[in-house]
Amino acid sequence: MPYMDGTEVREGDVVAIRHDRSNSPGVVLKVLLPGTKDAKDWSLPKDGLLFKSDAYGLFVAESLEEDEDIVFVRKGDDQSPETKPG
Repeated sequence: MPYMDGTEVREGDVVAIRHDRSNSPGVVLKVLLPGTKDAKDWSLPKDGLLFKSDAYGLFVAESLEEDEDIVFVRKGDDQSPETKPG
């Protein structure tokens, strides 16, 4: 599942959550796959993502491809594809 900018979502990614002209930091806790218990527990008919932020607590999103309010900031290990060795 990609972000709006095309970057593939991974657990641990750091994001900016936009709301009321401000950004709050958040993190992707889990990628919720279709048909799994986790997806069902969060009432997701397909796949989705579980986020955590200090401002909003735990929340889910079904898709980020057209979501301007959740913006990729960096990979959780702080190594973007451009900075990874190899």
